[in-house]
Amino acid sequence: MTRPSTAHLWNSLRFAGLCFLCYFFSAGLSLSLAQGENAPTLIWYANIIGGFLLIFRPRSEWVMLLTTMTAAHASVYYFFEVSLHNTLMFLPANLVEITLIAYLLTEKSTFKRAFNSLPDYLRALSLGVIIPAFSASVVAAVLFAIGTGQHLLDAWLIHFSSSLVGGISCFPLGIYLINNTSKKAFKHIVNPKGFLAIGCSVLITALVFSALSYPYAYLSAALLFFALKSNFAILAVTIFLTGVMSYFSVAYNLYTPVSNDYQHSEVFFYAPLLLTLLTPTLLCVLTIRMKKTLADLEISEENFRGLYEKAPIPMHTINDAGVITYVSDRWLSMLGFQRQEVIGKHSIDFLTPSSRKKAKEEHLPKLLSEGSITDVAIQAVRKNGSIIDLDISAVVDPIKTNHAIHALAALKDSTEEVHLRAELAEEKELLEITLHSIGDGVIATDRKGSITFLNPVAEQVLQLSKSDAIGTEFEKTVYLFDQRTGNMIDDLISRVLTLEKTQRIDQFDAAIRNRKGQVYCIQDSISPIKNDCGEVVGTVMVFQDVTETRNLSKQMEYLAHHDMLTKLPNRALLISKLLELCPHDNTEPKDNFAVLFIDIDNLKSVNDQYGHKAGDELLIGTVKSVQKVMTEHDFLARIGGDEFILISPNFKDKVTLELYCRQLIKSVSRPQNIYGNDVQTSISIGVSLYPENGQDADTLLSHADAAMYQVKSKNKNGYRFYTPEFDKETIWLAEVEEKMRNGLPRKEFVLYFQPIIDCSNQTITYFEALCRWHSDDQPNIMPDTFIPIAEQAGLIGSLTTQLLHQACSFIKELDESDIRISFNISATHLQSPDFLAEIKAVFDKENVTPSCFIFEITETVLMQNWKRNVSLLNNLKLMGIEIAIDDFGTGYSSLGYLKQFPVDILKIDREFIRELHHDAKNRIFVGAIVSMASALSLRIVAEGVENKEQASILAEMNCFLQQGYYYAKPLPILKVLRHIGTHSVNSNVIQLK
Repeated sequence: MTRPSTAHLWNSLRFAGLCFLCYFFSAGLSLSLAQGENAPTLIWYANIIGGFLLIFRPRSEWVMLLTTMTAAHASVYYFFEVSLHNTLMFLPANLVEITLIAYLLTEKSTFKRAFNSLPDYLRALSLGVIIPAFSASVVAAVLFAIGTGQHLLDAWLIHFSSSLVGGISCFPLGIYLINNTSKKAFKHIVNPKGFLAIGCSVLITALVFSALSYPYAYLSAALLFFALKSNFAILAVTIFLTGVMSYFSVAYNLYTPVSNDYQHSEVFFYAPLLLTLLTPTLLCVLTIRMKKTLADLEISEENFRGLYEKAPIPMHTINDAGVITYVSDRWLSMLGFQRQEVIGKHSIDFLTPSSRKKAKEEHLPKLLSEGSITDVAIQAVRKNGSIIDLDISAVVDPIKTNHAIHALAALKDSTEEVHLRAELAEEKELLEITLHSIGDGVIATDRKGSITFLNPVAEQVLQLSKSDAIGTEFEKTVYLFDQRTGNMIDDLISRVLTLEKTQRIDQFDAAIRNRKGQVYCIQDSISPIKNDCGEVVGTVMVFQDVTETRNLSKQMEYLAHHDMLTKLPNRALLISKLLELCPHDNTEPKDNFAVLFIDIDNLKSVNDQYGHKAGDELLIGTVKSVQKVMTEHDFLARIGGDEFILISPNFKDKVTLELYCRQLIKSVSRPQNIYGNDVQTSISIGVSLYPENGQDADTLLSHADAAMYQVKSKNKNGYRFYTPEFDKETIWLAEVEEKMRNGLPRKEFVLYFQPIIDCSNQTITYFEALCRWHSDDQPNIMPDTFIPIAEQAGLIGSLTTQLLHQACSFIKELDESDIRISFNISATHLQSPDFLAEIKAVFDKENVTPSCFIFEITETVLMQNWKRNVSLLNNLKLMGIEIAIDDFGTGYSSLGYLKQFPVDILKIDREFIRELHHDAKNRIFVGAIVSMASALSLRIVAEGVENKEQASILAEMNCFLQQGYYYAKPLPILKVLRHIGTHSVNSNVIQLK
């Protein structure tokens, strides 16, 4: 901001300096000329120059510039030894005049319109010269009358004449400069023509005042010549120089005006000088305006001619002698002539002899007498000799030019229409055949409504022969009815005969039922038949069989409100249903109902694993499972890919709804056989209640969605009722998701490592890698909170890959061949079709052996799509990765499935360890798991060991691999590396606590 302000200030100061110099030298010029011994009253140029200088700057700078001019005023008066008293006497009037000149000319941009017309120039001259000079002279006269005792009128006349002549001399140049750029002004003045004009004006002025009588006559002639032959810029310069030199000639006795000893002798100098300077200026303004007007007229003429010639219709203009004066390109193209072959020729010269005779005798006289003719048929001869049929319309121009009449004619090629009319007579004979062959049904009646004609299509629809139908009443033979209401459509024939207008039946879903009971959907109209005299002699009904179209329309309407895959209502029909259930005004709420927002939890993984066709089958199967639980009054709609809305009206209480939700979840959870694969799915349900949770459709859906989102974020496969806190939690979850997106590229997610201890010898067997989030603006969020959010947001794949790179780096830092890392795999990431490829890519990039890793997978995850998971785990085993089932005992606990998986380690969930030393049942359960693992040759790890008593009980059960705070908390990588730097991996672990 500093640099533009400094530049602006510098520009302002430079312009102020310019104002000082211009005012000083212009005032100095006036005062120096006034030093002549025969000088008349002073001519003051400085004020008009100062006023124009103000116009160039914004009004906010005027005070500064006026102050600068005041300084220049004082300086020049001091230079010419004018008394301080007189200096101060002149100053107010000068400042008033300068300010008025600038203000009046800039108000409403008067100076910009000065060259528009002579009145505009005179207005600008009055506002810029006469009014300011008059006003300032009043101020000066009053001051001098008070200060010196000078007669008021004499003082006013002296000051007014001084300012007026100075203003008239400088005004043309000033008004030109403020309306043009300096570059343009330089171009107009600094050229041979300008130098010649200026030199001539100086020479002529010097000559006429020194050697010739009546000098003003010669000066006027010269300046008028310049006004006509040069531009305004040159004329303005010559006027200024002429004024200065004229005053100089008089002041220094080169010329003495005749005064006859009149009291105000200076008038005999000022009056002719003003006329000499003003007249050429006014003439030049008139000349400029006239040239502009002529140029505008020429442009208008060219535009008119261009538009006329390029008009999209054939037309020509003739004068009162019938000679063509204008012709359009389309006219020339239609007849094949060039423009020079047409202009100046009589219009009738291009007609056939018969049309030419008729035009002379009928059409042209009618045009001139009535002023117009319309669609007159004529024939013209093309240049190639062919004949063309035309319809001509013409109108006489109401504006006469030099008492001459002009007429404009527009032509239309009607050759094809004439041929068509000729063919129409032939085609009329074929009408009967056509009616028999067209695809529409046609039934005609007489005035009494009796059928007179049926075409074959009508016979087919009515299942009635033409011979049997003729003579029967239309109403009794043709059964028309409205499909929507089933009501008969009657009195159509009588309405047509009465109104004598075509009657359509678009307002009905019209159909015909024939004698066999068959129904045809039709679209038809019944029109009156008129004879040559315009009398109605019967009716004709024309109809089309639209049965297929109407059925398609109904199908399209169905598709607009239903989902194509599941055949369920879509969002549009759902909203209509909700609007029907919710009151539209402030009336009491209607019967209560519940809105269940249902989301299929694993549709995306099924699509990725088995393809979208399998996903579609899963959708259909899920809908059927939901419908098995629904009551007859429930309403189910599909609103998105895996999202459904179920409206359950008139529920008794929340307990009933909870039972209903559990039934839905149970019904959907049954495995579906899709293309030979047993696919198990689950649903998450969010519930909002009317009217407690909202009284309009948007609110109820939004709240049900929020409740469903809570289920999705809490391990899915459940239901939640909406509470107001969900809105805050939903916002919080969205904020966390956004911060996770930002935190991933910033590497805010790091691994901590907790050792798994062999308590038989107190050594570390391997480490489990646990994710922690280090964020300054999102502290203390645990993995069991942000991991589900990452899964829901689709970030889990990127997070897993980033953490796996960290684990590989940890292994490389240890640089020990026997170190192993246990790494948790998300359920969502495991179902990704790219899972194996992404894992292999990390190992290849980091150059780490996969056998250094144990992948921990929860029991519940393994049971989802277990056949695929068996294959997936086998591939991991082939890579050298061991498999551990995490949280064993909390999921399906199916021993039959367990033996199918290539598992190496079972990890007993901490829930069973917590009360191990207090709860005998827990000890029995843990002992059974340890025995089973031993029988299956599986290693067993106990999680959550927090005290010595728990560790001892587990050791007694032969569960020696233990993990928990009793041994060590999860530690950051640096602390682990620091410990291992001083102890081997197999060293005593007490130092880690």
